[in-house]
Amino acid sequence: YNNVLKIRKAAIKDLALISKDCPVELLNRIGDILTQLLQTEDQSEFAQVQASLMTVFKHNPKCKSIK
Repeated sequence: YNNVLKIRKAAIKDLALISKDCPVELLNRIGDILTQLLQTEDQSEFAQVQASLMTVFKHNPKCKSIK
């Protein structure tokens, strides 16, 4: 379980990194995916999702996921 969690957290972090250089349409989709991942029960994964969402919002303050 710990290895799976590490992989999930790394993928979540990578989504935020990818969002730096992608078109707005993809940025909105990444925001949508991260918003869905907020339903996790693991606190460390939740914190990583929040941090990644903040990064996405910094790149695109008008991201549709915040509506």
